[in-house]
Amino acid sequence: MDFKVKGYSKYTLTLQDDSVIKSSKENDGRLVLSASKQKNFKSNFFKTPMVFDTTNLSFKMEYINGESFSQFFTRATKRDLDNLINKIDGYLTERIVGEMDLPIQILIDKIISIPEGKKLLPLLSNKKSVKIKVGLSHGDMTLSNMIFAEDIYLIDFLDSYIESPTMDIVKLRQDTHLYWSLNMVDNVVDLTKIKLGLNYIDEWIINKYNIENYELFQVINLLRIYPYTTSDKIKTYLDTNINKLCELL
Repeated sequence: MDFKVKGYSKYTLTLQDDSVIKSSKENDGRLVLSASKQKNFKSNFFKTPMVFDTTNLSFKMEYINGESFSQFFTRATKRDLDNLINKIDGYLTERIVGEMDLPIQILIDKIISIPEGKKLLPLLSNKKSVKIKVGLSHGDMTLSNMIFAEDIYLIDFLDSYIESPTMDIVKLRQDTHLYWSLNMVDNVVDLTKIKLGLNYIDEWIINKYNIENYELFQVINLLRIYPYTTSDKIKTYLDTNINKLCELL
C-alpha cells in the first residue's frame, strides 16, 4: 500500500478493511502513548483519524483519503496557504498557556543520550535555562504528519522529552526552514513551488512564533533522527543542517 510519504521509524503501516494499522515488531510503550495521544486529541482547527483496537504491538485507525503535504503544496494557492496558517495559528493559540524557564540540564541529559550529540555540550556551558512555551504538544508536527482532505488531519502523535508547543513549532520549521519532509517524497512535480510555499509559512512562523534558542532545539531535534536511519542521503542532510545551525549557536 502506498501511503504517499515514506517514513524513518521502526513502525509499519498497513491498510486493512478501510483502516490503517500502525504496528511494531515488539512491545512498545511509545506506540501505546502515541495511540492514546491521538485518541484524546481535541482541536477546533485540526482533526485526527479515529483510533481503536490498541495493543502493545499495534493500533488501528480510520483511513483518511487525502493529499500528502507535497501534493497540497504543489497545487496550493495563497488562499490555501493562508488557510493552513490560520489553522496552525489557532491550534497553537489553543495550546500555549504561558512560558517558563526550562533548566538546561534537561537538554544536557537529552544530548548525552544521543551518541552523535556529545560534541554539543560545550555550546551549553554558559546557559542555565532556556525559555519554552507551556502547554500540550503533538510531538512530531511535521507536514508529512498531516493529511490534507476536506479538513486537515494530524497523525503520528509522539511523546517528547519536552512536552511543549515549542517542540511543535520547532518540528514545523524542520519542514518550512529545513525542508525535511521532502526527503520522504519521490517524484516531486514542482519543487520550486513547494519551497516557495514552505518559505511563505516559515516567514509567518518567524514573525508570529519566533523561538528563543531555536537553533539549539532544532539541532537536538535533528540529532534524534540519526538512530532511525541507515540512509547516506539522510545522514548527509543531517550533517549539513546541524553544522549550519551550530554556526549560529
